Amino acid sequence: MESVRHREPRSDQALDELPVTSKKLKSTNLQKEVGLFSGICVIVGTVIGSGIFISPKTVLANVGAIGPCLIIWAASGVLATLGALCFAELGTMITKSGAEYPYLMEAFGPIPAYLFSWSSLIVIKPSAFAIICLSFAEYVSAPFYPGCDPPIAVIKCLATAAIGECLALR
Repeated sequence: MESVRHREPRSDQALDELPVTSKKLKSTNLQKEVGLFSGICVIVGTVIGSGIFISPKTVLANVGAIGPCLIIWAASGVLATLGALCFAELGTMITKSGAEYPYLMEAFGPIPAYLFSWSSLIVIKPSAFAIICLSFAEYVSAPFYPGCDPPIAVIKCLATAAIGECLALR
């Protein structure tokens, strides 16, 4: 393995007098493709999402037993897998970029595709992001309030901080 070492210029040597090496550094480029492992990770992340952290308590409270709760989870997993397979089929048939927009454009025309895209941008994605941030805030604050629910103000402040941090990332 070859390494590159740069010599520091001496104080009595000008920068234009430095020796020039003939070896060029290899540039690294990001791959512009999704392989099998990357695709599986994207699908699993999309299917599981953050719902696995939010819904078990509610499902168990409504069902009342662990057995039926696990059956519901298995059935939901099968449905989510079928949905992922449908998107895989659509992705191989319609190879345009743009998430759901090209699929809706091909199936229903420009107006439903446009309306869905804007509702997704304005309502669906921000709502899902807010729910994820609120869930994160609830789980982060729960250890500081054992035996009771954290105050709503604390959850909202932590969720706001999480949203601000996500927006500050580049």
